[in-house]
Amino acid sequence: MLKTPLALGFAAAAILLCSPSAFAARKLSRCDFDKDGRRDQVEIVKGRRARIRLSKSQRLKVVRFRGKFKFFRCADLNGDGRDEILSYKRKVKVSTSNFTVFYVFGKALSGPKKVCAEVRDISYCEVWRAGPSRDFSSSDPRNRSTSFVTRKGCPGSFSGCLSVYNARGEVVQRMGSYARARGSYDSTHYGCWDCGSCESPQDLVEKARRRTGSPSLYIRDDNGGCVRIPDAGRCYNSSHC
Repeated sequence: MLKTPLALGFAAAAILLCSPSAFAARKLSRCDFDKDGRRDQVEIVKGRRARIRLSKSQRLKVVRFRGKFKFFRCADLNGDGRDEILSYKRKVKVSTSNFTVFYVFGKALSGPKKVCAEVRDISYCEVWRAGPSRDFSSSDPRNRSTSFVTRKGCPGSFSGCLSVYNARGEVVQRMGSYARARGSYDSTHYGCWDCGSCESPQDLVEKARRRTGSPSLYIRDDNGGCVRIPDAGRCYNSSHC
């Protein structure tokens, strides 16, 4: 069968679209790195670096990523009016979690802001226990460490294995999920259950103070926000300890 020029053109286009180089670079919109109120031109190259043409100076800037990523967006995380590049290795519904930040300008985030999109103090419908509960026997592993319980109607959602951070944004504890949507509770997590790391409340406070000088801890929710526990050695909203 003879191949017409039109057929050859379609074949060439198909080869181009299927080749790896066709997906080697892509544009990223709605980014303002130089704080002039206009969009900068951003091209992601092979998931490993960004070529940025600044709208104000027309200067070309290259940002190299630590690793290869698939998904990207821009957001101002440190509040300086300049966007940062948020990169993800997998597609997520919640844009504030599971990301790596790369800075084009400005200072890197410090403290809890490194891991928390926002921080709020523990609310009246959330319970932090820094000691044993009368609900469990002395041999129950849930009594060996801390507890974090949320009642229905509380802000935020907590599921799976929770990470607990100190005031520097460093992980100091993991808490395992025991049950969700049970009775009046929305979630229950324990420091010595499932993925939990089993530190005692006293060890947690000592670890936090040694690294940061503060007994405060931060529990990250499913949306990337954090609940602040002012003093991990105290109980909050619990009559059982």
